[in-house]
Amino acid sequence: MKVTDLLTITELSRITNKSRPTLYKYISDFELGALNDIPPVMVRLFQSIVSGEFSKKDVYSYCDIYFMDDSELKDIILLIKENSKKLNLERLREFILKEIR
Repeated sequence: MKVTDLLTITELSRITNKSRPTLYKYISDFELGALNDIPPVMVRLFQSIVSGEFSKKDVYSYCDIYFMDDSELKDIILLIKENSKKLNLERLREFILKEIR
């Protein structure tokens, strides 16, 4: 299976927030085995697609996590990073885990 057997370049571009030329380069490098020239998050995505491990739905879920364009969540992450010394991160982690159960 090829990366583009599951999704078009245009679709992959939209859900990864990468340009089509960038994706063509990444896919070409991937097919040539030049994995060090591709971000690890893309290598994992391509490997999962090619192996048949990911369905189209799995690709979308993966991209939602690793390529999100959610400014509100990014603001929260930045706020946590900027104030990490003032926060009880273990308590925050426990709170998040409790909320998602």
